[in-house]
Amino acid sequence: MPPLFLRMISSLNKWDRENTYLWLAPDDIPADPITDLKTADNKLSVFQVNNGDEIRINKIAAALAAKRLTLQPFAYILFDVGLPSRLDIQVGKTNRGTDIQIVNDWHFELIELSAQKLFSLTRDLLLNADPERKRENEVVPLIMENVRSGELDPDKMDERLRKSIAEFYNQDIETLFGHRD
Repeated sequence: MPPLFLRMISSLNKWDRENTYLWLAPDDIPADPITDLKTADNKLSVFQVNNGDEIRINKIAAALAAKRLTLQPFAYILFDVGLPSRLDIQVGKTNRGTDIQIVNDWHFELIELSAQKLFSLTRDLLLNADPERKRENEVVPLIMENVRSGELDPDKMDERLRKSIAEFYNQDIETLFGHRD
């Protein structure tokens, strides 16, 4: 099976194909999913995974969730790596984006994005891709697994996130993460 790109999204609700918007024209889509494809410098961050590779997906989920301010579910959408080229979207390889180096090795950017190309991508994803989610109780152990392995530095995580994780385990921050200056 061909590899896939993973894009983090904010929630499954924006990607609900079953929601009927009576005010939309037949060929139109709602605007909310576009907000999950926020660009920077006309680039969109994605990560390459192999179809069914939960280990890699979990590693990416931990890396991206550890950059957040608070604990929340990790929602994402998977799509074929060939989709960007079919939509005339260029793909560039980068090596950045998270605090876990191996995850950075899987990082790509969809580049030179115009509003029309972004709309086409959003439309295709909304109509053809199925968003997925890892709940908070799945995300916390993934983060902690990477903290314990030394791949994630808890000092780089926001204090509010560390506090939420400690509360999840019913421990104080110092006990869970060690003394922090």
